Amino acid sequence: MNLQRYGGIALFVNLALSLIFCYWAFGVWTNRVDFEAEKKQRDEVISTLSKLVQPGEQKLQSTRNELTNIVARRPQLQAWYAQELENLRTGKGPVQAVVIVKGDVQLDAQGRPMLGPILDSSNQPIVVQGSLSVLDDKYKTTEATIRKVLQDTDATVKEIAKLTEQIGDGKEPAAGMPAGLRYQWASWQLAEKRSLNEQEFVKPLLYNRMVEKDILSKRNEALTARLREVEGAAVTQK
Repeated sequence: MNLQRYGGIALFVNLALSLIFCYWAFGVWTNRVDFEAEKKQRDEVISTLSKLVQPGEQKLQSTRNELTNIVARRPQLQAWYAQELENLRTGKGPVQAVVIVKGDVQLDAQGRPMLGPILDSSNQPIVVQGSLSVLDDKYKTTEATIRKVLQDTDATVKEIAKLTEQIGDGKEPAAGMPAGLRYQWASWQLAEKRSLNEQEFVKPLLYNRMVEKDILSKRNEALTARLREVEGAAVTQK
C-alpha cells in the first residue's frame, strides 16, 4: 500500500519535473541569443570606442604636457606679474593694457600676456601718466569736483524754481497768495496805460482851458484899459 503511494508520488514528481524542464527548454529556445551577431555588434562598439579613446588620450597627454609647462613657468610668470603690478603702483613704467585681438589675449614667445598702449574708441593711444596712487588721487579730485558741480546744479535748479515761482505765470493769484512779478508788471502796464489814456482825455480840456485863459486875460486887459480911459475922462470933466 505504501509502495503504491510512493510510486504515485514519484510519478507525479517526475511529471512535474518533466513539465518544468519542458517549459524551461521552450523558453530558452524562444529567447535564444545569436552569439555571433552579438559578438559582431560588441566588436563594432569596441572599435568605435577605441577610435574615440585614442584621440582623447592624445589630447589628455597634450594637456598634461601643457600643464607641466605652465607649472614649470609659474614662478617666472608670478615674478613678471609682481613686477608689472609694482610698476603700476609706483609709476616707474608706462601704464599699458593687455592686447586683445578678436576677444583673445595675445601672448608673447614666453607665454606672457602682451602689453600695449591703452586705446580709445577710435584706436588712438591714451597717454596715462602717474602711478595708481596718483591716478586714484586724480579720480578722487575729479569725483569731488563732480559732486560740487552737482550740488551747485541742484542749488541753481532750486533757485530757478524759486525765481519762477516769484515771477509767476501772469495770472491773477488765488486769495491769500502773493502776486507774481509777471502779474504785477501787467498791473503796472495796465495802470500806465490807463494813466496815458487819462492824459489823452484831459489834454483837450487843458488846451481849451488854456485858450479860455488867454481869452479871459486879453479880455481883462481890454477891460482894464477901458476902465482907465473911463477914469481919465471922468477926471478931465471935473
